[in-house]
Amino acid sequence: MRWPCLFSEVLWHALESIRGEFHERTWLAFWSVVIDDRQTAEVAAELNMKPGTVRVAKSRVLMRLRHELGDEPGDFAQ
Repeated sequence: MRWPCLFSEVLWHALESIRGEFHERTWLAFWSVVIDDRQTAEVAAELNMKPGTVRVAKSRVLMRLRHELGDEPGDFAQ
């Protein structure tokens, strides 16, 4: 089945297209927590950030990624 591969390609392209919109530490915080599946506290300590700041970075990138992929809040509301 090609769906997982196609999904990965679309996701990868979307990530690449938004990458430049974020500061390096914001992107590293997002990537470490979401993609590398690391703990927020561990990433925060490594990047010299507060855990809450890491969560905000993650949220901002995910929100932008959803926008890039066309998944806006309310898209499926009737």
